[in-house]
Amino acid sequence: MRSSKGFTFIEMLLVLTIILMILLVTTQFGYRQWTIHESDLYMEQILKDIQYVQSLAERTNVKSSILFMTKNNQLYYEVYNGNIVMKEMALPKQMKLISSGMNKLTFNNSGAASESKQIHFQTDQKKYRIILYIGEGVPKLERY
Repeated sequence: MRSSKGFTFIEMLLVLTIILMILLVTTQFGYRQWTIHESDLYMEQILKDIQYVQSLAERTNVKSSILFMTKNNQLYYEVYNGNIVMKEMALPKQMKLISSGMNKLTFNNSGAASESKQIHFQTDQKKYRIILYIGEGVPKLERY
């Protein structure tokens, strides 16, 4: 029988090991959820920037566009009003552009889309598609 009150070294190590395992599992799950949420927010921002480009073309009466490109293994997009770059933004490194061909959405000087286009993006957990139809003119974001 022990004469002192307290925990042994083995008991403390066992409790600390259990706590560390719980922390490890919860942080990994939290990080994954955070990256999914980050990608969703960036896609929403892209959609808003496309709508901004459309309204910019209509307001300034100048052809405007948004161009998606890859620089140094990272995805960027640039907003143009005529030939002037209005905004350049980098997307998270986990986002990849999987569309083929020209990845440019163009709006004429009245704000109408110049052509129908689908641009596909992919992360480790989700795929996204931005669709722009000529007749509608309103970009749509689909998650699949």
